[in-house]
Amino acid sequence: CASVLKGFLAELPQPLLMDQYYQTYCTLAAQYPPHAESSETKLLTALQLLLLLLAPSHRNFLDRLLGLLRL
Repeated sequence: CASVLKGFLAELPQPLLMDQYYQTYCTLAAQYPPHAESSETKLLTALQLLLLLLAPSHRNFLDRLLGLLRL
């Protein structure tokens, strides 16, 4: 099942999280270390804002995918 999903995602014409924001995702990950309670809220807010920049179709697909995976 995981290999089918991986294959499907690899075949998408554009990456789900879009290459143009890749550096921003990396910067956020570097700025907010894991397990730091004060950073968790800031990171979550920053990621939510970043996800709003995604195309609606990408955001909708990601929402459904995370729901399917129960994340």
